[in-house]
Amino acid sequence: MRRRAWCETLPLADLAAARPMSLAARYGLGLLVAVRPESLDALPALLAASAHHGVRITVWPMLDDAHGRWLGVRTVDTFGAFLDEVLARCPAGSIDAVAFDLEPPIGLVSRVLSSTRAASLTPRDARSPGFTVGRDAIASLVARVHDRGLDAVAAAVPMTLFDGPAARWQRALGTPVDGLAWDHVTAMAYSTMFEGWSLRTLDRRDALAVVAACARAARERHGARADLSLGAIDTGALGDEPVYRSPAELADDVAVAHACGVDDLTLFDYAGALRRGRPEAWLDAFTAPPRAIEVPTTWRASAVVRSFEAFGGAWPARR
Repeated sequence: MRRRAWCETLPLADLAAARPMSLAARYGLGLLVAVRPESLDALPALLAASAHHGVRITVWPMLDDAHGRWLGVRTVDTFGAFLDEVLARCPAGSIDAVAFDLEPPIGLVSRVLSSTRAASLTPRDARSPGFTVGRDAIASLVARVHDRGLDAVAAAVPMTLFDGPAARWQRALGTPVDGLAWDHVTAMAYSTMFEGWSLRTLDRRDALAVVAACARAARERHGARADLSLGAIDTGALGDEPVYRSPAELADDVAVAHACGVDDLTLFDYAGALRRGRPEAWLDAFTAPPRAIEVPTTWRASAVVRSFEAFGGAWPARR
């Protein structure tokens, strides 16, 4: 079982301090560290600290918000140039992998969520041209990472797990996943957001059932490369993401993912664990051997998943 944690909002200098590094080492956590243009100069010191503590680092290049923040077909050219800058600051052997966070530009995501506060994006608003060209450009970035002996990790919007052969979700969002040489694919199956952004349609049990469906789909679609990102402990880029009520909810998410066949998990995020009370409580919940749990199935969760499949073109063919 591999356990990793996203590190999005903690400054690199703070992350390099003894307490965060020693905690990550004690719990065997690999860290996926957001590197933004303004934090490039702090990266070498972080990598030195991680080497000292024996913590595995994945760099997570992140554009400034004016350029879209995340990777997709709209941002691939700018992202590629920044990726080169990040890798130039990483001595050989100092990192294990590069994380490619495949999401629509943050400005678009913010507009859609501010108007709907729903759990999914509106495909009509997210559609963009140039998907095939963008996918090929992203494939070239993945090859560039592999040429350096590094793994390529894809973070994917959960709806893409339910795409049919036409990859309608991936095309609508501008975030190609299928057919690329990822070493790991982590789907962002955040139960807090399934519940909190559902306009009170889903409760906690429903959200757990959606996590279960994502885990099954991830295992079916990506096999041994499958990973789930679980969360959220605290807010991230948007500043108002729904969060866990307690570590017990995180422990339930871990148990459900494991029961549905996904053993490799990534936590969103490490800064939240450090900020919200006693970090050991969150990390114990995330890294302890998963306990047995009754995996919930609800009609509301089934309706959500069926809607994902229907737009993606995977339903009714999957039935």
